[in-house]
Amino acid sequence: MNALMLNVTQNMLFFLEAFSVSYFLLRFCGCKCKEHQRQVLVFQTMVMAVLCTLSPYIPRYLVFIGAAYMPCLILFSIFFLNGGFGQKLKACLLVLCVKMLTLLAAFFITARSGGWTAQELYNGHGWHHIAVMILQRGFLVVMLGWILRTEGKYRVQMKLLEKGVVLSNLFMSAASFAIIHLISYGNINREWKAYLFILSLLCLVVMNGITFYLLEKLNQKNELASDNKMLRQRVMYYENHLEQAYDQIEELKQLRHDIRHSYQLISNLAGQGKSREVEQYVSEILEVVNREDYVVTTGNGFVDSMLCYKLNFAAKKGIQVCHTVTAGLEGINNVDCCNLIGNLIDNAVEASLKLPAERRKLELFIKGDPHKLLIQVKNALAASVLDTNSDLLTQKEDKDVHGYGIRIIRRIASQYNGCVRFSEENGCFCAEVMLFRNT
Repeated sequence: MNALMLNVTQNMLFFLEAFSVSYFLLRFCGCKCKEHQRQVLVFQTMVMAVLCTLSPYIPRYLVFIGAAYMPCLILFSIFFLNGGFGQKLKACLLVLCVKMLTLLAAFFITARSGGWTAQELYNGHGWHHIAVMILQRGFLVVMLGWILRTEGKYRVQMKLLEKGVVLSNLFMSAASFAIIHLISYGNINREWKAYLFILSLLCLVVMNGITFYLLEKLNQKNELASDNKMLRQRVMYYENHLEQAYDQIEELKQLRHDIRHSYQLISNLAGQGKSREVEQYVSEILEVVNREDYVVTTGNGFVDSMLCYKLNFAAKKGIQVCHTVTAGLEGINNVDCCNLIGNLIDNAVEASLKLPAERRKLELFIKGDPHKLLIQVKNALAASVLDTNSDLLTQKEDKDVHGYGIRIIRRIASQYNGCVRFSEENGCFCAEVMLFRNT
């Protein structure tokens, strides 16, 4: 009975590793179609066939280092994954490196805690050997999940009940896999062996299908919720722009009134022959006209209007503004430009207003070439932000309607195959966005 339990546990752990690797590859590289379940089932069937058929003939050290995975990884990458050769190779190498690192860590921890030698753990078939496998699989799942989160490719958020359903399906799948392995090697009537094998295999396929169907639905639900929140944030952003437009209209009305009044006064003074008073009044008007208003010319009137307003708004708030534009915005959508640059400036203004008036500073740089565009916004800061909030999560109370500015920036950058980088240097926070122009 003890040997049976060991065998079942070992094969369930093999299944967990195959499941983790296949799910990681799907998330890291993506699929050529949306039917994740079918592709993962094919991959897991391949892994199961390799392990069940070749395990008696593969040297033990090759099984331990995961060499049996390489043919499966290569075939899976070629037929089912998106991306170029480099992306697929990176995914396969990551899996093998994580496999090696987690195996070494599990060996070391088990040997140190239990007093076993490496030879005993390597050749053993007892529960100490199972302990190594459990530790290794646990480390593997954690590290692969960490890589996915670091790359921004894992966004599934499940409730407790949803996690329970998925885990129960995984347990049933692992049990089916263990039964298949036992049937293949057990002393069972040949006729019954065939029936049981087919039944267990069907159970494995069905349970895997249910599991990945649930995961896909959960992922779609979370993406929909994220899109809804993003739309709400954009609506708030557009409402803010609308208010700014109304303010500009009011300023234009006031300017029109002032111009009419000035012309009337100049006409009256000229009619009375008071040329010196006319010169004095005109010089006063020129002083007002020549005040430091920020006029930005990017070649895109839609973006220029937004930039002029935002930079002048920042100047009115006592922020020292500097801008340098040496490249146009050709190849970038108008709405994307406004959303991207507007969010960058809004974040910089919001951070600057927390400082004393003499320290407030904002710098805007737009440069590039015919193929790419670099947008850089700098602002002074009181204390390091990245040290305490490296993900730049919102600190506002209403997180459902705030905190999407950074996400909008990153999403727009990804649409143009670009990248976003945040850094701190010399008391300034710097946000850089690289975009590749559409040709």
